Amino acid sequence: MIDPPLQHNVPPTIVSIPTGRPVSEALKLMNANKSSYVLVMDGLATVGIITERDMTVLLEDSFSGANWRDITVDNVMTSPLVTVPWDSTLLESIDVMRNRKIRHTPVQDGAGVTIGVITPQVVIDLLYRNWNDD
Repeated sequence: MIDPPLQHNVPPTIVSIPTGRPVSEALKLMNANKSSYVLVMDGLATVGIITERDMTVLLEDSFSGANWRDITVDNVMTSPLVTVPWDSTLLESIDVMRNRKIRHTPVQDGAGVTIGVITPQVVIDLLYRNWNDD
């Protein structure tokens, strides 16, 4: 099946950080988990995302004199989130990512709880795995 449903195929690993935390902690989490993103959580609700792109903008700003060590994840995160429902297919999620020009898309279940994140690597892995299964 080349266009697998996400509900049983999205990796359940989620890298997250609570709101209000220093962005330096988000960077450490991304590095420790070899992740290109970190989700920003308010309790169980996913309220934003910080990606490698956001970190490069932050780094550029620090060259202009901004002290990024004092900045919280709330100041850097992209919000509101662009998400896809868990009953979407891989190609539907790719379509969302292409149209919105984003590389990370949280997948949410029917209750709005994030169950995984579609990243470029996840897309490659799912296409490869499903291509070879046919």
